[in-house]
Amino acid sequence: MSDNEYAIIITTCAGKDEARTLAKFLLGKRLAACVQLFPAESIYLWQDKLCRDEETVLFIKSRSALFEQVKTAIRENHSYEVPEIIRVPINAGLPEYLRWIGDCTGDSDAVKISKAWLEDMEAVLRLQNAAYQSEAELHGDFTIQPLMQALEALIAEYHISIVLKAVLGGEIIGSVRARAEGETAYIGKLMVHPGHQGKGLGKRLLAAIEQEFPGRRCELFTSCKSERNLHLYEAAGYARFREETDQAGIRFAYFEKKGR
Repeated sequence: MSDNEYAIIITTCAGKDEARTLAKFLLGKRLAACVQLFPAESIYLWQDKLCRDEETVLFIKSRSALFEQVKTAIRENHSYEVPEIIRVPINAGLPEYLRWIGDCTGDSDAVKISKAWLEDMEAVLRLQNAAYQSEAELHGDFTIQPLMQALEALIAEYHISIVLKAVLGGEIIGSVRARAEGETAYIGKLMVHPGHQGKGLGKRLLAAIEQEFPGRRCELFTSCKSERNLHLYEAAGYARFREETDQAGIRFAYFEKKGR
């Protein structure tokens, strides 16, 4: 994260109704991740007169790059002639919280890849069930491990792995996970929602998870019948080094990419 990438933008409104309307507008336009409202008593000078008003203060959590858009939105939806609009840079914060601000205020038409949170695991499991239907159909077996995995098992896996998510418009449409053992990163569950396959997202996710383990050898596997996966891994520089058949009779190909 770059310095001051995120900011709190402060403004005031004449009352709660106007403040709530403005907050919902900013959130709807993805110009803010969160807007907090506080009652306030304001004493100020206006046109050489001492004034006192009951107002509502808004703390708008956003990205610094969106300040001009937020400022324009406030001015266009505000009853004051000269509204208070102040940007306060966030110099430090909980990384997961700041990433959440970034996720919420990213381009709704762009896919953003980032680390998943524990709270994302239910959505990841739903994605997994959707993405692996084609594999189940390919083998005529709907009891394959990805379709049988319980949420508790996924959460346990989350705690010992790095899990990435690909988000589009607030929805998780892709994911991959990996764990390190010695000098090898074991990559698994590279998946993309069926409605978003064939657009290069799997390749992006694979490259992103590799970057989480610099210098390490990477290993992954797929069914020998999964032509799309076989092509993807070979195109990404992986070499097949063994094959084996599981108890259900499904034959898997194992691939590796040497660390640099």
